[in-house]
Amino acid sequence: MLVNELREVKTFKVERTVPLKVISQYTKIPIVTLRKWIEDNERLDKARYTSIHKMYLFKLQYDYYLNHFLDSSISFEAVLKKGVIIADSDNVLRSAKLLLDEKYLSKSNFSLKKISEETGIDYSLLKRYQKDPIKLETIAWTRVYRLAKAKEAIDMVDAFSDAIFKRMLDNDNYCGRHRT
Repeated sequence: MLVNELREVKTFKVERTVPLKVISQYTKIPIVTLRKWIEDNERLDKARYTSIHKMYLFKLQYDYYLNHFLDSSISFEAVLKKGVIIADSDNVLRSAKLLLDEKYLSKSNFSLKKISEETGIDYSLLKRYQKDPIKLETIAWTRVYRLAKAKEAIDMVDAFSDAIFKRMLDNDNYCGRHRT
């Protein structure tokens, strides 16, 4: 199951306890941009994938701090300086890149055109992302997420199809054969 990082970032209210300067230093997102996001949460929908992902990782570190160090004398900034490592799964980006891989598409019996229709992302853009997957890191997070969700749906369809096929083969009455 994919984590909806955008939803997590939208619900992240840290501006009162952690200065924007600290968030900006860690995430490399300009303070002006952070302020605009605080003023209008809907701006996050069009933010670059990398920015949302960095904010999500920051949120994970903050949550870790709240769960492990809040009652101690260690400040959140000290935890950041210690470099507490939070696992960076990056499943959304990885799934989107895999979806556009030609080998994956040929195995799944889905075409780029079909994916374009289902996700609402222009076919020519998908073709560009397929040729240069690094570009996925600079587009809106919501587009990358739609692609990752499409891959998840395709995987489920494939798994379901495989299960039906296996069940048909295992069925005692399949093709008139009976087990003894």
